[in-house]
Amino acid sequence: MVLYAVIRKFRIENEIAREDGLRPSYFDSLPALNPVNLPRMDNEKENQLLTAIEQDIKTYENNVNAQREKVYALYEQSISRLNHLKYH
Repeated sequence: MVLYAVIRKFRIENEIAREDGLRPSYFDSLPALNPVNLPRMDNEKENQLLTAIEQDIKTYENNVNAQREKVYALYEQSISRLNHLKYH
């Protein structure tokens, strides 16, 4: 049903856009649409990968504060070393 509505909409827009004002005769009938059977895909590997990525993200989110504190501590340590050199 949706495909037929899309075809109708396309044909209406096509008629509006035509400069010659002629309507093709095949616009009077709708085409016969045959169902397309798609093969069933095995997404197990992708699902496992997605689960692993989600777990990694949760781990990173849980550890972000600890990592931030380590970075700040290393920064402060480096600055204090530079300050020590500056005054001696």
